[in-house]
Amino acid sequence: RQAHIIARHLADYVLVWVDSDDGKSRHMARIANSVYKGHCSSGACPYFGTYKDGTPTKMFASSLVYQLTRKDLSSEMVAHFGEVFRSRHGKVRIVQVYNVAKGSKAWAADPTNKECDAPGSWYCPGRYSPLLRDLFDPQGASSNA
Repeated sequence: RQAHIIARHLADYVLVWVDSDDGKSRHMARIANSVYKGHCSSGACPYFGTYKDGTPTKMFASSLVYQLTRKDLSSEMVAHFGEVFRSRHGKVRIVQVYNVAKGSKAWAADPTNKECDAPGSWYCPGRYSPLLRDLFDPQGASSNA
């Protein structure tokens, strides 16, 4: 549920490589920790990944990437995400995000909210909609309006 609260502000769909994204997960956690301090207890994020026997750590097992790369979506996940594509050998999965935040989607589509390196450029570093930023900084909600 917590992952859906965030994902609905970012995307309509999520694509995962079933056998590959698990292995990249610790790297993704380190990136998240560099943006959202406190995500991991240390910069290496040792508690986000799998043990040598392949069992997920508690933190990893509760993550969106782990849940979306499992063979089947759990009943809790099915309430917020729906599989719309699975490749023939099951290596690629595309999952639709239900109840997308229309306000965040409209904000992202507005060209005045893009900070590109030059007019018409393809390089436009990401910015988050005010509604998503407020999830991470409720005290700053009024300044994000």
